[in-house]
Amino acid sequence: MSENKMLSFDPASMMPADVYKLLIGAVVPRPIAFVSTLDTGNVKNLAPFSFFTVASSNPPAVVFCSSVPGRDRAMKDTLRNVLDTREFVLNIVSEEFAEQMNQCSATVPPGVDEFELSGLTPLKSDLVKPSRVAESHIQMECRLVQVVVVSDKPMGGNLVIGEVLRFHVAEDVMNNFQIDPDKLRAIGRMAGLTYAARRIDSNCSVQDRLGRRFGCLLFRSQLLNPLASNAIFKRLNPAAQSFFFAAWCQLRGNA
Repeated sequence: MSENKMLSFDPASMMPADVYKLLIGAVVPRPIAFVSTLDTGNVKNLAPFSFFTVASSNPPAVVFCSSVPGRDRAMKDTLRNVLDTREFVLNIVSEEFAEQMNQCSATVPPGVDEFELSGLTPLKSDLVKPSRVAESHIQMECRLVQVVVVSDKPMGGNLVIGEVLRFHVAEDVMNNFQIDPDKLRAIGRMAGLTYAARRIDSNCSVQDRLGRRFGCLLFRSQLLNPLASNAIFKRLNPAAQSFFFAAWCQLRGNA
């Protein structure tokens, strides 16, 4: 068996954009936290975050990371809203509304309602003021526990930890508190602008030692927007790609 040549990198000597590319290409697939908040003027905000996981099950808590946008902007609207109100709703993203979620990743001025921008449906929550996403099969109403500032540099991160006060789960995706992944059809983030979707395939299912069938992950190569197939777009650096991607999302939302 031939030995693969390993390349070693010191992140302290690298450009942050290159470190970012390594991280998002290596840590895959990443689940998506579709976070809805309210600002102090009661304007709805909705944004996806792919740095997201469970923090605790007793009490139930989730954590997502809001990155530092850049030198001209101290924090994202979602983080500002959570700090101001201490509430948010975390919605799980399924395939059927992936395009609308994608539109909410656009950088828009504060005061823009992403529910209106994307055409998604706000649904009144039980215990918190931010709306749930009606199209989502699983929604979690959360109260802020803590924000951990990992780094305040551009592309640094803020960990937002929230206690789940209430779960809302579509009846047809759950049985005895077990979520059926084939009915949930959640998507995950891959590198660049690509996403992953779960599929059961008889040709590549796997078995664990107990014989339980898990199926396998089949990663969709098609992209959720046409920009990434453009040869010129592929040659742009990440910052330029983000700029044009945001502009494309705005155009899609205003169409």
